[in-house]
Amino acid sequence: MRGRAVFFWLGQGSGGTDGVRDRGGVPDAMNSTLIHTLLAGITSSLILVHTLRMRGQVATEPVFEWASSVPELQGVASAPLEAMFARIDREQLPIDGFVLVRNGVIVAERYYGGYGPDTRHAMYSVTKSFTATALGIALDRGLVSGVEAPALSFFPGMAVQDLTPAKQRMQVRHLLTMATGHTTDTTNAVSASADWVKAFFDLPLPEEPGTRFLYNSGASVVVSGIVQATTGMTTEAFARQTFLGPMGVTNLVWEQGPHSLSIGGWGLWLTPRDMARAGLLWLNRGKWPGGRLVSASWVEASSRRQISNGTTGDWGVGYGYQFWLNPFGGFRADGYGGQLIFVLPDRNVVAVFTSRPTGAPVPVAFDLMSAYVIPAIGALDVAHIAEGVPPLVRSQPKSMAVGVGGQALFCVGAEGPELSYQWEHDGVAIAGGTGRVLRIDPVSVGDAGRYRVRISNAGGSVDSAWASLDVAEPVGRRRILALSARARAWRGERSLVIGVAVTGASGVGVPVMLRGIGPSLAAYGVDSVLADPVATLHSEGREPLCSDDWGGEPVIAGVAARLGNFALSADSRDAAAIWSLAPGLHTLVIDPLWPGDSGMVMGECYDALGAPSDASPRLAGLSARGWVGPGDDSLTGGFILSGPGPTTILVRAVGPGLVAQGIVGALADPVVTLYADGRALAVNDDWAGNGALAAAFARVGEFPLSADSGDAALLLTLDPGVYTAVVSSKGTDAGVALLEVYPVP
Repeated sequence: MRGRAVFFWLGQGSGGTDGVRDRGGVPDAMNSTLIHTLLAGITSSLILVHTLRMRGQVATEPVFEWASSVPELQGVASAPLEAMFARIDREQLPIDGFVLVRNGVIVAERYYGGYGPDTRHAMYSVTKSFTATALGIALDRGLVSGVEAPALSFFPGMAVQDLTPAKQRMQVRHLLTMATGHTTDTTNAVSASADWVKAFFDLPLPEEPGTRFLYNSGASVVVSGIVQATTGMTTEAFARQTFLGPMGVTNLVWEQGPHSLSIGGWGLWLTPRDMARAGLLWLNRGKWPGGRLVSASWVEASSRRQISNGTTGDWGVGYGYQFWLNPFGGFRADGYGGQLIFVLPDRNVVAVFTSRPTGAPVPVAFDLMSAYVIPAIGALDVAHIAEGVPPLVRSQPKSMAVGVGGQALFCVGAEGPELSYQWEHDGVAIAGGTGRVLRIDPVSVGDAGRYRVRISNAGGSVDSAWASLDVAEPVGRRRILALSARARAWRGERSLVIGVAVTGASGVGVPVMLRGIGPSLAAYGVDSVLADPVATLHSEGREPLCSDDWGGEPVIAGVAARLGNFALSADSRDAAAIWSLAPGLHTLVIDPLWPGDSGMVMGECYDALGAPSDASPRLAGLSARGWVGPGDDSLTGGFILSGPGPTTILVRAVGPGLVAQGIVGALADPVVTLYADGRALAVNDDWAGNGALAAAFARVGEFPLSADSGDAALLLTLDPGVYTAVVSSKGTDAGVALLEVYPVP
């Protein structure tokens, strides 16, 4: 998988292939038609950002959510950690919380004294590292010229007492490295004044700046003052906007001094998990899922030795830009009493401690880190450690309701080394049912019953939950069979995003084929394809599921052939997966594996049932939001309608209506056109408050639009077939637009 964590469990360490009970199937020609429609001339470049509006709800760009793992699967030994927890309990050590992250997932977590993962804790001087990160972002954006800039240059109107040449030579670097030229910590004098920044510069400066390190929280206060002076907002507000908010850190308090100054040296309150988020940002050198938040060069400069701190022990290894270096490697954010974020790049580890201050010269967390955590994550043979770990079921198979002649797909998500699978039908092992996905095609009445899978490895076996298959006569129900979109995709804000709404009874899933196709588009004449797409599915209440290279899995190839999808080369780097979607909202995000890559990619979501019954869930709608500009920069979505007789469909192109949803830069006057077989069926510029359209908005549960807005909408009754909706702009207009396609009940 070339260095990316994958949570779709598509053959990852499976030790077997996907089981197929395949008794034939007829390809659906309409699926191929949809593909060629999207690849035809009416398609366009689509730059998607990450908020979808579906069924009147906002599905925001999937924010980072913590995943967890058995320690051994990440190369961490459990025994030393259990010994540490036992010692904390036995000796009643003043530890409030501990979080250990390796390879981006939580492998151990423990809380004491009423604290929990969502309880804020005083950070004390850990705040300094957050202030430095905010300054780094200001520098990245050109708001601060550099660390060599004179500190006083950011406060031009300040009347400083005894303005000596040494004070004028003090640089931002000297503040960051606590080499300001003071011979005593300025904190008390600064915090007792009415203007903390001025008080810092008013104090005598006995030594030349840069002479030596002296711990000085007043210097961090001035760093915060520089952020405030250059950004026009408090350090807290700037941090929330630029890195805390994008990381999902919202449960925080940042105390203020006079003049609304966010206290740069202390005063921040965070939860342990949010501390770990910051550690993960620093570990990844400023990158975060969705884009870079701070430059790698700033993180590297902040976390390497910039000055000797002239002490011994845990505080004697050196100091960076508001970060301490560790004696066992890496660096840390360090707060009074044992508030610690250890970042160990060589081990891909973040370790967080929160503690009750006791006044001890060395918090016990340092001893715990050296005596237990470091040995647990030391030079370990990961394969040997994981050898005895039994399988862990991450996602249970879902019940299915299928019509006779349709297709059933039971999927399980499991984690562990060298997994093997054996599916059962009413307690009887199924011949050939030895993969992550069990495929039954075509379904007959005799296939009804209960299904589960036993997952085994050298560490043991575990059975999944039972899932039922309800088989009934097929119904010719009107439904959407497929949703596709084509775009140029980047990492972060410009990923390709498809929103899918599923309706149906709780506890019953609809099997889908999900694909993120890049390399294989080249055979269809598409230029500049995305070389290595990754498809990530975000669903309500579940960990994200991810597919990188599809690997030629037989069950995926078989389902694609039944659906009439064009074949993918077994060794291509296209992404493909089979999954079961529960009723609710789902978001498929397709982006490059490697930062900096971009290219044309097509995202697909196909209903794989083949023959639904009355109880089958259905795909209920498509939403896509993206940038629309002049010429070919249109927003395009394709869909297939099935069923006996026509279906009434609502198509909306929303631009001005997004402003009320907090979207900046909305397209002022979108135009929507619906195509079939390459010809335009209908076009709308402004919906103009049409009564029938307004009633349709309400019936599908969509948010209302102002009658005099420039938004566009169509309400049409369409025969079964393949359709493409295109949102375009007028003249040179450009902006963000939302395309929505929903059947009207």
